[in-house]
Amino acid sequence: MSVFLLLLAFCADRIFGTSGEAIASSCVQHPTLPDGTVVPIEETLDGYVSLPQCEAIGLVAVYPLKCENGAWYGFTPTKVDADTVHFCVLPEDPVVQSTAEYNLHDLQLFWDRVARENEPVSVGCPSDALGCFKFDEFDQQYNRESEVEFLGFPLDNPSALEYDFHVDKNMREFTFGNGLEGMIMEYGSKVFAVLNADGVQGLRLEIHPCAIGAECEYFLYRAQTQFQAQSLGKVVEDLQSHNRLIEKENDAEGRALQERTDQLVQERLANVPENRRQLSSTKYISVTFLYDPSVTSDGEAWFAAATAIRGFNNALRGRDFLHRAVFNALASMFGRFELLLNAVQPTTRGALRNARSGTCGESPSPPILGVCVREHNNLPARFRSTKPHCLIPQGKLTGSAVGCANKVRGVSEMGHGSTSYIIRHELGHQMNADHDNECRCKVAIFGFCIDTECNLMYPSVGNTYENFFTVGSFRTMSQHAQGL
Repeated sequence: MSVFLLLLAFCADRIFGTSGEAIASSCVQHPTLPDGTVVPIEETLDGYVSLPQCEAIGLVAVYPLKCENGAWYGFTPTKVDADTVHFCVLPEDPVVQSTAEYNLHDLQLFWDRVARENEPVSVGCPSDALGCFKFDEFDQQYNRESEVEFLGFPLDNPSALEYDFHVDKNMREFTFGNGLEGMIMEYGSKVFAVLNADGVQGLRLEIHPCAIGAECEYFLYRAQTQFQAQSLGKVVEDLQSHNRLIEKENDAEGRALQERTDQLVQERLANVPENRRQLSSTKYISVTFLYDPSVTSDGEAWFAAATAIRGFNNALRGRDFLHRAVFNALASMFGRFELLLNAVQPTTRGALRNARSGTCGESPSPPILGVCVREHNNLPARFRSTKPHCLIPQGKLTGSAVGCANKVRGVSEMGHGSTSYIIRHELGHQMNADHDNECRCKVAIFGFCIDTECNLMYPSVGNTYENFFTVGSFRTMSQHAQGL
């Protein structure tokens, strides 16, 4: 029973159902126990699962509830109405396995305190955030030298800042609260941080520097963790244009870009301590990110780019033992590759903001892609890369698309809770991977699949997204990388 509860607690906020499609309705009414006691719970989209807030009535939640067609359901041997089962129990009930659950209590108290004691922030707050609040005390509370705590949260294991040559930044990944994931990125004298990166039980918090001109130094925001399905696009090029792109990748300019990339890797490796420096046959593919300074700050662009590159490279390592074994076998056949963040550069002011809208997947391709390539080609040679990627304002892609790419260039919308996944998906297209509909049931309860995970190349981003590539995508990208 404890394993059952652990899996449910881990995935409760991310469960999407089995269809891969989001439904617009939601559960607004609070569920009740068999004795009629009302239990608070967050409003939840249809097809998702949320954990009831049993602690508000002095009880403990033993499993989450699923919203279907506007009503709450529980899972016993069969699916039943929530008001017929005891989904909240007394703390001393034998079914309660407190050691098998993540410790989110302190993180919730932290969020509640900051939200209660500080003013709201609007400038720079992501459009789908569930709240943004001034958090200037972060400057005093952050101790970059400590390896055992972060903002008073004890770490599960010691963790220190380390230079990551893939993104040219000091990064730190850690776990706290029995496995909740956190990350820190230093950007000059400023810091970006994420607490509960997987959004367990819908409580993902991010700390960002305030925008220039704002009356604050830092703000804390609660990120959206329930998404309606958003389309991810791939450009359909006409044959003549497609052939020109292939020729361009094999010409002298392409070889010069790869030579500069190899040189950049060696320069950055000099900053890595000798005991952590490893020689390998990995081929590095450079990426330059561009952003419009009239709508996106340099820090926000760097954070989005760095987290996407790290996530992409982590996905190349495989999600489990079997996956890693297959990937290693393919890498021995086709060669190993990783992405390298070459530069994050501003476009001409207003270039992306003023670009016309267009539809991804139709010919001609959206104008924003042409603007992206033009701005990249205007950069000094040291900032140009094999793969340019533009971080664009929302609304430049018509319909429901939030990203678009072909195997040379790509664009991703900023300001979404899922922005990092959008970028990783579009980078996959830039590495020649196509859409892949593979999903698998991650957690099944008595025959009901309540948590589905889909790969990074799934054609729409939602709560089912997980950070892994399929074997087919990995093989295609590896072959493409060796041909550059």
